[in-house]
Amino acid sequence: MKLPGVVARRRGASLLVLAAVCLLPVFAAPRVWMPAPTYRYLLVLDVTQSMNVRDVEGADGTRSRLHLGREALLQVLAAMPCGSQVSVALFAEGQTLPLFDPLEVCDHYPAMERVISGLQWRMAWAGNSQLDLGVVSALQEARKQSLDLIFVSDGDQTPRRQASRLGTVQAHSGTTRGWMVGVGSEQPRPVPKLDAQDRIVGYWEPHEAQRQGFNPNFVVQGGGLSFAYAGETPAGTDEHLSALRQPELRDLARAAGLQYLRLTDPAALVVAARDPQLAILADAPVDLRFVFGLAAALLLLCGWSLQDRAT
Repeated sequence: MKLPGVVARRRGASLLVLAAVCLLPVFAAPRVWMPAPTYRYLLVLDVTQSMNVRDVEGADGTRSRLHLGREALLQVLAAMPCGSQVSVALFAEGQTLPLFDPLEVCDHYPAMERVISGLQWRMAWAGNSQLDLGVVSALQEARKQSLDLIFVSDGDQTPRRQASRLGTVQAHSGTTRGWMVGVGSEQPRPVPKLDAQDRIVGYWEPHEAQRQGFNPNFVVQGGGLSFAYAGETPAGTDEHLSALRQPELRDLARAAGLQYLRLTDPAALVVAARDPQLAILADAPVDLRFVFGLAAALLLLCGWSLQDRAT
């Protein structure tokens, strides 16, 4: 039955008012908490000077290892579902230093994004790096906070070692899940010196690298597990050059109970980080604004339809 024009207009106007009322809760960002897959990660980035080597090809030309590692961690952060918790840490010398306790990614995303975007080599507190100790430190921090681990590094160490001491790393094996991520080219390149604007003003010379690395470097083969890598040049002869050291990283990952991934595309690390086997079922916020928005849209359509029929 066709409604009289006045009645149709009134009902149409009422529906338009209801649509406006339905939109009011949207400004309060209503949420409900429901069980969903989430992740808990400690994201560690190597900020030692070898990460400044520009040997990573990208769409915008050759980038530094640090640039690619930073970009990959940003994409991992963006891909984490609401309810996930993330902490960010730096590696230098023989220590992993967390910058903040784990935070929920959706509530704190802007601040966390700015922190990761600002990570740079000047944050390193020492010139030398001992990766095995850094991995142990990262595993301890991750276990303390009940986090999984993503550790991004080129595997280069100063002073250079012919053996990687894995005994202390193995002592922490199985306590943490996650990924050891290698970045850079396996072709040795000189380590650049940068000015205040990160422009290359020179490269480390052999004698400077040896002095910085406190050579000669003698590794004591103690009771812990350690082994040398075939084909490596003696320590002290090429420390001004840097390359991705995959054998060391793979062995460290194996000793720590982690998986290894070579980073060439940030998307690959996102896929690895969202491995369903690493997901944790926990309460996560579900945004309800779309429900009120959809109801308002339906009311608007009905209101406009009645208005049209009344004319």
